[in-house]
Amino acid sequence: MPERASRRIWSRRILPGMAVAATVACLWIAGPGLWLRWQADALTGAGEMLVVTLPDGSRADLNSGTALAYDFAEGRRHVTLLQGEAWLDVIHDPAHPFTVDAGATEVTVKGTAFRGPGDGGGEPRDTRTRPGPGGLGRL
Repeated sequence: MPERASRRIWSRRILPGMAVAATVACLWIAGPGLWLRWQADALTGAGEMLVVTLPDGSRADLNSGTALAYDFAEGRRHVTLLQGEAWLDVIHDPAHPFTVDAGATEVTVKGTAFRGPGDGGGEPRDTRTRPGPGGLGRL
């Protein structure tokens, strides 16, 4: 009889607790990468580069380890550089400014090319532009 009670405790209390602990451990280890994948519309791994044509025809060249999200709904042209570095070649459209959020820096342009670094909220390291109308501002 005591053996049966021991099995019941194991199956009702300990086993479900171990399953929860294992799930939490997996999410803890893989969590940041999973969250980034869920947010990003375009993502590159280590040593990988990718060219993305955005919905308005602008082009984003993603460097290694870069995550990019974009919103082109209802006339918006908004790109968020979640991580890494991208070179953006923006189609000229004065009626719809192109905005890039790169952590502590927000860049708004109407048509130019620029490199925007971002590290998910840190200070900007460098932003290089090719001639064209635009502005650079702090958030």
